[in-house]
Amino acid sequence: MAYMTQNRGCWGIYERYKSESGQWRNKLVLSIGRVGKRKANLAFDEWKENGDSNSNNLTFQKIIEDFQEDLDLNVKEGIIKPTTVKLHHYFLERYIIYFATKKVKPIDIKYKKIQEFKIHLKTFTLSNRTKNLILSTLSKLLRYCVKCEIIPQMPIIEKFKENKNNEIQRLTLEQCKIILQHSSSNLKFYISFLLFSGVRPYEFLNLKWKNIDLKNRTIKIYSDNKNKGEGRLGYREILMHRNLYALLITSEDTTGNVCPYSRTDSTKNAFRTLQQKTDIKATPYIFRKTFASLAAENGVPLDKLAHYMGNSAAILEKYYTKIDAQSYEKDIALIPSI
Repeated sequence: MAYMTQNRGCWGIYERYKSESGQWRNKLVLSIGRVGKRKANLAFDEWKENGDSNSNNLTFQKIIEDFQEDLDLNVKEGIIKPTTVKLHHYFLERYIIYFATKKVKPIDIKYKKIQEFKIHLKTFTLSNRTKNLILSTLSKLLRYCVKCEIIPQMPIIEKFKENKNNEIQRLTLEQCKIILQHSSSNLKFYISFLLFSGVRPYEFLNLKWKNIDLKNRTIKIYSDNKNKGEGRLGYREILMHRNLYALLITSEDTTGNVCPYSRTDSTKNAFRTLQQKTDIKATPYIFRKTFASLAAENGVPLDKLAHYMGNSAAILEKYYTKIDAQSYEKDIALIPSI
């Protein structure tokens, strides 16, 4: 059932539909704009004569906004977890907004446009797993468009290949030395901090000097990406590696942010140049993986390493430890016979 109403001075045509949970919801079919009621009625009559063809005039930006409202309603109804919706919102506003900036209409999103979007994603320093999560959000958005009859059918979305053998990509100590030798002063500071702390790149990006205690050699790492107070997700306190302490104690500027870069993407060109010099492919996140691998290999207990990295011991055990077949058989042999 279609109807016309005014919202914040703008007239629009809406349709009611039933969601998967059985709740009635409204979707914007056509935005008429700030006009008088007489012109709005004429536009409504014209829309009823032409059927749903005008729904193709919806912009991608508007579709994203409607989809975000739909996600928020799903949270209130307990269908989706708030953390999942928060991730969808971030991907929509950070990456999938690409279609809106290119002025692509939902009806025009087909296989070719999605392939162009995948090429666009390759310009970011993201793992294939993260890229696939973004594509999953895009897939949910397009399914929403199909449900609302904005597009006729779901286009094919081919995902990126992921590493299936649980092997972590890391650097050797020799590769780390080569990289540091060919790095500029800012990049060397950036890499060294990640390598000797194991923090996530965004955690380092938001780290402030006030959270570093050089006297006690501790660092407060906030996990809420805001670094305000204790944060919604709290913080963890880590001890400094001796190399990290030597790096920080010699720093001249100890105000504001610790990271020499204002954005993670700012390091992209620096790492590209570094790869040309050393022929070693490195990303900011690989130094966290290298730190964890070296710590696990040298016998650091997983529960302590998990706290240090702000991760779960189960994840670390899955990716950073290997079962030795001989020692495993020896341990099994210790179980007494019944």
